[in-house]
Amino acid sequence: MVLKSSLLAASTLVGSAVAASYSQASTEEFNLLRHLGGNGPYVQHHGYGLSREAPESCTIDQVHMLSRHGERYQTASKGASEKKVVDRLLSADVTPTGPLSFLSTYTWPATDADYEEETTMGPYAGTLDAFSVGTEYRARYGALYDDSEIMPIFASEEERVVVTAHNFAQGFLGVNYSDYSEFQIIPEDVSRGANTLTWKLGCNNYNKTLYSDYIDSFSDDYAVQAADRLNTLAPGYNITSDEVVSLMTLCGYELNIRANDDFCKLFTPDEFVAFGYSRDLAYYYQYGQGNNLTDYIGSVYANATATLLEQGPSVGKMFWSFTHDDDMISVFYGLGLFETPSLLPAEYVQFGSPFQTSEIVPMGGRIVIERLNCSGHAYARIVVNEAVIPITSCQSGPGYSCPVTDFKTFVNKRAPKTYGIECGLDDDVPWHMWFYWNWNK
Repeated sequence: MVLKSSLLAASTLVGSAVAASYSQASTEEFNLLRHLGGNGPYVQHHGYGLSREAPESCTIDQVHMLSRHGERYQTASKGASEKKVVDRLLSADVTPTGPLSFLSTYTWPATDADYEEETTMGPYAGTLDAFSVGTEYRARYGALYDDSEIMPIFASEEERVVVTAHNFAQGFLGVNYSDYSEFQIIPEDVSRGANTLTWKLGCNNYNKTLYSDYIDSFSDDYAVQAADRLNTLAPGYNITSDEVVSLMTLCGYELNIRANDDFCKLFTPDEFVAFGYSRDLAYYYQYGQGNNLTDYIGSVYANATATLLEQGPSVGKMFWSFTHDDDMISVFYGLGLFETPSLLPAEYVQFGSPFQTSEIVPMGGRIVIERLNCSGHAYARIVVNEAVIPITSCQSGPGYSCPVTDFKTFVNKRAPKTYGIECGLDDDVPWHMWFYWNWNK
């Protein structure tokens, strides 16, 4: 009787009109933007399901943002390299067919003057991205803003970084943003030492090529297979594996520039997974955990921010800063984020690695550190690309935040203030970052 009753109960549910409250489907097995290796448009970090809103009974009384510039064109050297490949394909004595049929009407999207600049058209325009973040953050952090005070905005001096900062400010402050803000343009120069937003430039002992041979040892089988496949589907072009890598790189920039995905469609998800991982390896060993000086380089911003959090809103409520992807990578490591239990292998793709370049430093990527005031107690909470990312060893506060005093201790132990020693700085070069306290008003 028990079995019969159970079967009867189950049968009545088969035709139930009650909708499931939560989807049981995985709707995003593959998202191209997560595999472009930092070359393509902004994409949110997948996160851990934690609420982006301030925890209950907490308010935000200080916020720090360090952002990469918005979506941009290629650098001049990369653009020239990719254009050379495309020009060869366009000049080939072949009638475009199959997946390359779009070449019959294709035109190169950039002029020499465009290279390295922020993009201005399409849904992935860098200027639009920065403006949109400004408007979103005005809604999120507007309570911290006092229009009777001038708001400082800090940007490294590269033009695309400065343009991003201006567009963010206009989104945050409105059309008359220049009346309410003061831009602090920080030189990208070795003479700045630690007092900059491009700390690796001031580090005399830094060497990003230290592990180049190991990075290059990652198999290019994915590119060879892609070339063979394309040459079969569109015979006569004789595409090489090196050209495949250039075209996969161009895919990201075409999206930035004009949202064109013709080159993206040439390649399979498996091929993009391998391509993205090759980029992860390069960032990891040049600027991240795999480099012997990253913790010291990343310590500068980590220590400065930890000090401001400890001092509280009396020294400032909002610190908006703009720089480059490689500098942000070092900061992540200085804060103990996205660490791997062992060094990334070049022998195979390390699936499940927390260090995924496209998720942590896409174009327009940003790290936000909030100071939470929860019933008079201060906590630090980190948000990367709109996902709350707890510190593994310090998450006892509301919403898995870290008590500010513990955060300061954690940063001091992890990122000791020995940048000047390890980087071989002269005594007349700044060993610490101080412009947040002494900006030009």
